[in-house]
Amino acid sequence: MNEDFRPEDEEQERPRPRVVDKRVSARPPEPAEAPVAEPAPPQASQEESTSPPPTEPTAPPPGEQEPPGGDVWTPEREEQARRLAEELARAPARDIVVTMAMNFVEVASVKIDAGDFPGAQLAIDAFDAVINGLGSRLGDAEGPLRQMLAQLQMAFAQRATQPPPSG
Repeated sequence: MNEDFRPEDEEQERPRPRVVDKRVSARPPEPAEAPVAEPAPPQASQEESTSPPPTEPTAPPPGEQEPPGGDVWTPEREEQARRLAEELARAPARDIVVTMAMNFVEVASVKIDAGDFPGAQLAIDAFDAVINGLGSRLGDAEGPLRQMLAQLQMAFAQRATQPPPSG
């Protein structure tokens, strides 16, 4: 092993990640104050030109933006996520799957009404895959879900074959 290697040297060469709201940023830290740009002397080493990490969060570099206020992980959002995870743990998986499958029905209906037939077809195919992939594991919801699938497919076929409205 090389005796000249010291872990402290390696840590000084790499910028330390910033921790902001329990998130770690991969961006190197920015200096706390924007120093006046002076040309570096031709013999300056790389170690002399690096600045120590700031002690408090700084603004993002030019061209990069901080996430909008709703995307910052706050203690309130942490609590909300914890409550959601607890609810999911208590709810029967079959109920959650049926609820998610109904989202495909909603998407397909909206896409059909909007005339977005490729989008509607994708949502219908996803709904079909859930129903046919799970079948009897959906319990008593299987029959009504299959009826909804047939209705969606019929609505899709009727609307997709209609000529576009002239106007």
